[in-house]
Order: sequence, then structure tokens, then C-alpha cells
Amino acid sequence: MEPERFPGSRVIIFGQAVGALAMPEVSYRSLEQSCLRQASITSDPEARKALAEMARKYRDMADHEERQQKSKCLSEEFLNQMNHL
Repeated sequence: MEPERFPGSRVIIFGQAVGALAMPEVSYRSLEQSCLRQASITSDPEARKALAEMARKYRDMADHEERQQKSKCLSEEFLNQMNHL
């Protein structure tokens, strides 16, 4: 069996994913920032690349979630205006 080259990298990435599942109140935006912080302090290029990719995916999910929320608010506002006519 080959020894693990970067023992800490899997723990960080796995912990990130488990943390998101265990704490639903944690936003994708905060997970993005956490990945970026971890990427900036790791000396391992492979872990840095993986964390940067995770940050990008969390950013995309956060952007999507924010667009959905904005769309929902606009729809509710429109319905309220229609009800007052």
C-alpha cells in the first residue's frame, strides 16, 4: 500500500463537506471563504488546487442561491402589488 502523500489535505476537504451537512445554517458563501482561507495557508499545491476548485463551486452555488432568493422576493412583491389593484 502506498503511503498518503498529503495526509492533512483529505481531512480538511472531508471536514469541509461534513461541516456543510452538519450545519445547514452555514452559507455557501461562508464555505467559499473558508476554502479560500485554507487554500491560502496550505503549502501543498494539490490541496491548494482542490480547495480553490471547492471555493469556485461554493461561489457558484451561493450565486445561484442568491439569484433564486432575489427572484422569489421580486415575485412576492409583484403578487402583493397585483393584490392591491
